[in-house]
Amino acid sequence: MRDVTNPLIYTAEATYSKMIYDELYRHASFYEKKYLEKYQLFRQKYDSLLGIFLLKMIQKDELDSSYPITHTDRGKPYFVGYSGEISISHSDGTVAVGLSSGKLGIDIESKLVDIDGSLFLSEHEQIIIQQQKDRDLLTELWVLKESYVKALGCGFLLDPTTISFYMIDNEWHVNGSDFSFSLTTLPNEKILSICKELKTDDRVVAIDEEELLDWIVGTRYRF
Repeated sequence: MRDVTNPLIYTAEATYSKMIYDELYRHASFYEKKYLEKYQLFRQKYDSLLGIFLLKMIQKDELDSSYPITHTDRGKPYFVGYSGEISISHSDGTVAVGLSSGKLGIDIESKLVDIDGSLFLSEHEQIIIQQQKDRDLLTELWVLKESYVKALGCGFLLDPTTISFYMIDNEWHVNGSDFSFSLTTLPNEKILSICKELKTDDRVVAIDEEELLDWIVGTRYRF
């Protein structure tokens, strides 16, 4: 097993093909199929199933293992028997999964428009927004907060307005925490935030659905 000190992120674009969904579903475990029942819409099921198999792929490629995937009571995914962490996010057809030896949370989002920032911004952040007039800053603060609460494992049971980000030497920091953050703009213009325990480099790898299917039906993984 390799030490994944530098977080590894796999991303994929969902085509919402019924054929691809059926093939993924055919290889899913009983628990994974039961988990999909929580979703009503096909697109939600598709995103979740695509994320599951990206997690299977990333753990086999990086850890050379096949740990079962399950979730905490608060919905945070984890590999049974693995001491590190995984995280998953999806937005408008883009799915991202992450793997790290340390604490990890990721979030991906299309650029926000026409949203009331006072619903999730601290007073300090609202001042930053007013001063900088940066069109992407609102989205960046949203994904930073989402990735942070995912790393904490609590989600937004924590009031987002009590979380306050600030910039020091061109790096984002959050009040009361030593987590490190990085932001990446993907080729499709969506913004990805990675919250990690250590200040390390990240690796972001794009995986094509056909590549994923070839991997599933190939010899590299036995379900």
